[in-house]
Amino acid sequence: MPSTKHFVARVVCVLVLATSVVACAQREPLATVAPEKFSFRYEKATISATYNPSVYTEDEIRRAAAPICDKVAMINASFTSSENGLVEFTADCASGAPLGVGRAEVRKLASGRIEVTFRGGDFTGRTARTWTA
Repeated sequence: MPSTKHFVARVVCVLVLATSVVACAQREPLATVAPEKFSFRYEKATISATYNPSVYTEDEIRRAAAPICDKVAMINASFTSSENGLVEFTADCASGAPLGVGRAEVRKLASGRIEVTFRGGDFTGRTARTWTA
């Protein structure tokens, strides 16, 4: 019969292994792995994103997100710092613009301009749409 020390050591090993597997399974946000890239998510009239503030300013985020509202004003924009150093952005489109549900990929170009591209269908029914801010 194993001693108490051996039993405790085995339990600790199992817990360490389980913790390691869980930690490896968690994905880093894109803005952490590739700071120049992130995604806007939109649903109904709300836009959200997590971005790296060492690459993007609040003004750049506002300019890049504004066309998602498609000809209506973007309102209630907020920027909240998170523990991992990234910033959470949320905003609404005035008049509850019907955006549907989707994503827009964002990347900063070498020129400093920002490219925003819808992958797949977007709220306008087109299969892809790109703009720079």
